[in-house]
Amino acid sequence: MFAEDRTLRCVVEKWFGRTSTEPVQVSRVPHIMPKRNRCIRVSLPGRAQAIAIFFFRHDDGSWSVVPPTSQPRDLPD
Repeated sequence: MFAEDRTLRCVVEKWFGRTSTEPVQVSRVPHIMPKRNRCIRVSLPGRAQAIAIFFFRHDDGSWSVVPPTSQPRDLPD
């Protein structure tokens, strides 16, 4: 799948449905570490059973429900 197919809008439509008539609520999840990849919480408010999914932004600009892997640090010789 190409990065342009993994925009936030595309992955939200994939998980919540393109024809959903219910508005979604998007909120940014605060980070403890600066310059970390972004995490967004998307939910359907006003339902008897709450539905929320977290989406993570990867280094290539794509979004996924799978968090990006952390880069291994170089160890000194």
